[in-house]
Amino acid sequence: MPFIDANGVSLHYALAGQHGPAVVLLHELGGTMNSWNKVAPRLAQRYRVLRYDQRGSGLSEKVRQEFSNDVLVEDFEALVKGLELEPPYHS
Repeated sequence: MPFIDANGVSLHYALAGQHGPAVVLLHELGGTMNSWNKVAPRLAQRYRVLRYDQRGSGLSEKVRQEFSNDVLVEDFEALVKGLELEPPYHS
């Protein structure tokens, strides 16, 4: 189970597929990256697939302070930079 420190928190992620453009799968409110378990393997046959537990969800670090959607975007930007995943990203 890979983890990465991004934007001041530890994020749990999965990166699959070796070829093609990057596809990012974001889970629903209250969900986890496991929400995509049935979809990700098929997509990974043609794309690089990134999915992760967003801040406070799943196995990612739990935070006690409030955060906004802007912070979640900053988390994403730090994550893809840390993974050296080049744009464009498709969702």
